[in-house]
Amino acid sequence: MKGLKKMNIGLLMAIITVILVIAYCIHVESARKSSKGQIMEACGEFIKMTDKYAVLPSEYQKIGIKSTEVDLTNYKKSLKEDLEKQTINSGVADIEATILEQIAQSQLIDTRSVITESTRKVVNITSTQFTGNQVTVTFNSRLYVKQKYNDVNAENGEITEKSSEVAYDLKGDTIILEKVNDDWKVVYSNLKFAGPNSSINKK
Repeated sequence: MKGLKKMNIGLLMAIITVILVIAYCIHVESARKSSKGQIMEACGEFIKMTDKYAVLPSEYQKIGIKSTEVDLTNYKKSLKEDLEKQTINSGVADIEATILEQIAQSQLIDTRSVITESTRKVVNITSTQFTGNQVTVTFNSRLYVKQKYNDVNAENGEITEKSSEVAYDLKGDTIILEKVNDDWKVVYSNLKFAGPNSSINKK
C-alpha cells in the first residue's frame, strides 16, 4: 500500500509538472502573439528612420555638388539621437550610425545624379523567431529610390533637370529586437540599400 501511495503521489506530481509546463508554454506563446503588433510597429519605426537617413540632407541634394562642400555634422548628430531612442544601447547605435553614414556619403562619389528619397515597404514577413527576450524578424521588401539628374539635349545643349524613380525587390532583410521593460529595441539590422546606379533585384 505504501508503495502504491508513493507511486500515486509521484504520478500526481508528474501530472502537475506537465500541466504547469503546458500552462507556461501557452502563456509564453500568448505573450509572444500579443507582442507581435508592438514588434511590427518597432520595425516600422526603425525602417522609417533608415529611410530618412539613407539619403543626404535636402540642402545637399544638388547635382554636381562636391564632397568638400558638404558638412554632415548636424546630420550625424540628429542620426545618433534618433538611433539612441530605438536601439538597445549606444554601442548598437554607433554601429547602425556608421552604416547609414556610409550609405549617405557614398552618394557624394558621383553627383551627376542625386538621390532625393528612399522608401522601403515591407512586402511580406517570412519568419518571426523568438529566442528568450529577443526576436528575429526576417522579411522581403521593396525599396523605392527617387533621384534627379540633368538631361542634356543633344541638338542644342540645353540642360533640363529631370527626375525618375526605380524600385528594387529585396529579399532577406533582417531586424533583431530585444524587449526592454515594455519596449522593443533594435539589437541588430541587416537591410539592403541601393544607390543611383545599383542593379540589385531591380523591378
